[in-house]
Amino acid sequence: MKTWITQLAASALAVAAISLSACKKDEVQATLTPTNSPTLSASTASAVLQSVNGTQTAVTYTWTPITFNWSGTESNKYSPAVTYSLQFDKKGNNFATPVSVDGGAGPTKALTVASLNGTLISLGLAPEVAAGVEVRLKATYANNITPLYSPTVALTATPYSTELYVSSSFLGNNLATAPKLLEIDGSPRQYQGYVYFGGSTASTFKVTNTRAGTGSFYGNSSTTAIAVGAAGVATTGTLQAPGSNFTIAPGYYLVNVNLANMTWSVTPYTWAIIGDATANGWNSDTPMTYNPTTNLWTVTTTLTANKFKFRANGKWDVSLGDTKPAGSYLTANGGENLASPGAGKYTISLDLSDYSKPTYTTK
Repeated sequence: MKTWITQLAASALAVAAISLSACKKDEVQATLTPTNSPTLSASTASAVLQSVNGTQTAVTYTWTPITFNWSGTESNKYSPAVTYSLQFDKKGNNFATPVSVDGGAGPTKALTVASLNGTLISLGLAPEVAAGVEVRLKATYANNITPLYSPTVALTATPYSTELYVSSSFLGNNLATAPKLLEIDGSPRQYQGYVYFGGSTASTFKVTNTRAGTGSFYGNSSTTAIAVGAAGVATTGTLQAPGSNFTIAPGYYLVNVNLANMTWSVTPYTWAIIGDATANGWNSDTPMTYNPTTNLWTVTTTLTANKFKFRANGKWDVSLGDTKPAGSYLTANGGENLASPGAGKYTISLDLSDYSKPTYTTK
């Protein structure tokens, strides 16, 4: 009896040993190793950017895709997905605060002028000034693996600004809240926008191309105060960098700055509504009042169920109507008449804070 039990136990231990041996063999680990290091090349080493070329390609980056080798396994059919990105940083910053651009699946990435300019502005580069930039490729293929980086590629680039900022004594020269002038579509380095100078005395101002105040400042070539004309009549002059402070009387103005030929113009503006929906019909304006707290032109008046438009300076030189077809923004000169919401008393507000996208409300 003991012999039979002893033989049975021995057989069980033998089976267990075979099983453990098989398990140990199954636990052999597979190792994934990149077979090459990232490389990066660029189609150009310098770029002077202009907004008029925004959709054109500024630079194309090309790299060699990462490949892998498996060891400790007979299977080499699986390759992990690799995520590529291009990192940009100021020259000498050692990629301490890079701006990343998605590289997609690779092995090339073409950046348009507008895209590259946005990246450079995000880096804090000053517009209109050539600056050194360093670019490298970052490749990641697993969350717990240190990314792979390519050697650095140099780029010297001159970005542009799509906005200028009006630093005025009226607002305490606070660039964080300074009104902006927008670049005119199709006219590089030409900017315009509406600016209100309040108070009871003249304001001084300059324009600059960064809110941080680290870029270029532009002022008047003259030290004489701007001689403001009647509503709709422009006063013009010459810019200088940095120039003298502009001095201007209180009011609401359309400000134009042309950095291409270094000129400026300032035009006082008033706004009103006009049309057969208003009490005065199409014969004369119903004036609006500018509210510096809300930055809106407003009027509270009784409307009929007819049509109206916004008109500037008591003339038809500048008017705002509906787009064709109706859209989110008003269109200047030639737009459709606007439909009244119906007979009744309303407060109508005109928002010109974004010169290129005027809007209105009726309540």
